Amino acid sequence: MHAYLKSFVKQKDVIAGPYWGMNLILWARDLCDHPAISLGTAYQYHLSGAPFRRKGKSRIAIPSLKRWVVVKPELRDWLAEAIKTLSSEGKAFDNLEPVKRELDEELNNLSSRYHFLDEESNRNQVTRFYKEWLIKLEDVPKAGRTLALYQDFSSAYVLGKHLPTLPASGSSARRPERVAEYFMLNCL
Repeated sequence: MHAYLKSFVKQKDVIAGPYWGMNLILWARDLCDHPAISLGTAYQYHLSGAPFRRKGKSRIAIPSLKRWVVVKPELRDWLAEAIKTLSSEGKAFDNLEPVKRELDEELNNLSSRYHFLDEESNRNQVTRFYKEWLIKLEDVPKAGRTLALYQDFSSAYVLGKHLPTLPASGSSARRPERVAEYFMLNCL
């Protein structure tokens, strides 16, 4: 659909958003010029004059899984269990130390009540992850970006297959590899 639309749209710049994973795929495939994300915590529709808005869910990024997760108390337990799983799976993977350090850092951040409740810190963490990932992909020649993105998602998929199921958050994607699997299949 995007290739078809791009053939008709003669604008100078095309911006795709707000879904960060699909935006990167469209950008890598040269179907948009700029990927955009939203750091909002909820996508809700409201009736005019409605008395209140529900508070959205705060999220953080898990860079090695290329996905966001909802920040809630159960996430601490999941991170601790994931680190334990990776420690026991050490021989099945090459160089898991960076992944364990990443998860341990998030566990330490979430162990602090301040970081758990601070939505601004969580948004900044997502922003840093997205920025670093985008810079890494920009360094790849244009012709190789879709393959580089595919490799990122496939690595996240393989890693996620070995991790425990994420805590319930109202999302159907509780398996850690599910988001990477979906995006991986759309890269090439």
